[in-house]
Amino acid sequence: IINGLAWFFFAFPMIQLAWILSQRGAKSLWMHIAIALFALVGAFTEWISRFLYIGASMAMQMLVEKFNLSNWISANSNDDI
Repeated sequence: IINGLAWFFFAFPMIQLAWILSQRGAKSLWMHIAIALFALVGAFTEWISRFLYIGASMAMQMLVEKFNLSNWISANSNDDI
């Protein structure tokens, strides 16, 4: 979680830097907007990947703890295995 928040804290100075380098929107505005968007998209992608990682580890933990994996095919099931 800390790593995901660090990306957002990194994105804000990058946006401020892009605004300063564009001289308050006077020079190469689209290039500096692209820099700011790349910083935001990178932070958002990192947040989504951490969210998916936490969900996958929670699902794995539930699978290991709550499912009976030692006897999951019974003799009287009609699954033709």
